[in-house]
Amino acid sequence: MSGIESGDCSQGSQWNRSEIDGLFCPICMDAWTDNGDHHISCLPCGHIYGFSCIEKWFQQRRSSGKCPQCNRKCSLKDVRKLFASRVIAVDEESQKRIQFLEAKCAYLEKKGASCDRCEKQAEWRKRETELDLKIQHLEKECSTLKSQTAEILTIVRRNFPIGSSNLPKS
Repeated sequence: MSGIESGDCSQGSQWNRSEIDGLFCPICMDAWTDNGDHHISCLPCGHIYGFSCIEKWFQQRRSSGKCPQCNRKCSLKDVRKLFASRVIAVDEESQKRIQFLEAKCAYLEKKGASCDRCEKQAEWRKRETELDLKIQHLEKECSTLKSQTAEILTIVRRNFPIGSSNLPKS
């Protein structure tokens, strides 16, 4: 059993066959290349290998050319190079999960924009409340000043009755 199949990995991660299937050549366990000797290639049965690995496989088994995975008869002339840098098969359940998470992200982004508007509205309400309190304070101060002005006028009229006709009436 190879290190990959047993779960051992040089990076210390735990891998299983389903996680690496489609990422690496199943013969040598190296990553594909999109050109050169280890170009990603497939057999008529659909199994995928690095070209240099499947070429070596057929050269070692000249009399019985078969797919290393399913044993279907084929030969080197049946190998087709694929023009993809990486191949991953996503199962239907994973695809549904991805679609669900994308929809959830879109919803949360939309909700986030809505929350920004709510935050601004809350800010405006807070500012409006602050301004209302300031207005009440100024109205109270204005009222106090009017009262004080009336008191001063009363005192002036009392103490200076002759010139008081020129003073404003309260």
